[in-house]
Amino acid sequence: MHYLDYNATAPLRNAIREQMIDMLDIFGNPSSVHLAGRKAKSILENSRETIAEYCGVLPNNIIFTSSATEANHLIIRGTNCDVFITSPAEHDCVLSAMKATGKPIYYLKHLQDGCLDKDSFDEIITHIKNQNLRPFFSLMKVNNETGVIQAFDYFFQNIRDLNGIIHSDAVQAFGKIPFADWSWQTDTFTLAGHKVGAGKGVGVLVIKQGIELCPQLTGGGQEMRLRAGTENIMAISSLKKLTEIISDKEFFLSEQEKILNLRNSLEKEIKNINPNAIIIGDGNHHHRVNNTICVVTAGIESEKQVIISDLNKVCVSAGSACSSGKVKKSHVLTAYGYDNNHSSCSLRISLGHGNNTQDITAFTKAYKMIMSACHS
Repeated sequence: MHYLDYNATAPLRNAIREQMIDMLDIFGNPSSVHLAGRKAKSILENSRETIAEYCGVLPNNIIFTSSATEANHLIIRGTNCDVFITSPAEHDCVLSAMKATGKPIYYLKHLQDGCLDKDSFDEIITHIKNQNLRPFFSLMKVNNETGVIQAFDYFFQNIRDLNGIIHSDAVQAFGKIPFADWSWQTDTFTLAGHKVGAGKGVGVLVIKQGIELCPQLTGGGQEMRLRAGTENIMAISSLKKLTEIISDKEFFLSEQEKILNLRNSLEKEIKNINPNAIIIGDGNHHHRVNNTICVVTAGIESEKQVIISDLNKVCVSAGSACSSGKVKKSHVLTAYGYDNNHSSCSLRISLGHGNNTQDITAFTKAYKMIMSACHS
């Protein structure tokens, strides 16, 4: 099997697998006061400190949840604001959380390379200022389908001037780009580690000083009384281990260079096979993470491409992993301005720490068969 779907989830890194096996003997509830509970509590708080240091915040700014989806819901539904400003290309969990509040939502427009149309932001801000509304601005740092990186420079001061909150779903940024370069422009952000080799079952809400939050899960005093429920110590400790791994700057840069070389090689093969292939964000490599390729092969539906790849033992996806298991039209590409013939014909290839040249060769073979199916 050749796994090229890291943006959905990633295989465990070897060091993290070993660490998680060791954690099987830590069974205490960290809220218990006895010895077993104190051992678990120590691991929980040490993990919180390590992750906080990586994120550039204090330990009490780290809130552990069951997933990034829950973390996004906690901040979006738990803060006090009048209106939301976001992009229609956001992850479904962000869009659905906003809709659930019943508050007005203003959607920014995109260009076809994935970058935001600043004029649409200016129009929204003018309207909100005139009505004296407090905005909640939420924008993915890295899009999960296209890998496009969004800059916050143009937006954050306007939101701050309105006493608004700036949030980012940073799941696909974690372990792929340095947080210190941009996170200072946000008030809150969410992350998870299973996309880059940690365990599933934990998300993190990073919430900075001065942000009031109403808990969505009540009944316990965990997580500074902001999220009730026994913490998943095994998953949390795996996230700590991942943070330690990617905090090694030399290792991080080396791994990212390897992934970029694989991506460039694969994109070259795709273009050789199909010169008409559209790679989203291809025009500006500095605004796309190293591991993600979103390729549009017009005329061949995404589902067919995924099936042909799977028959060749290559695991890829049409976009965000969907709980229904169905392949659907990309709402991200629709937001970018692509028509149905393109948004329903995309394929997402996402690479990671375990990939090698054999995986590139395997996908190249599968893509040739995809193109053959188009002409048959």
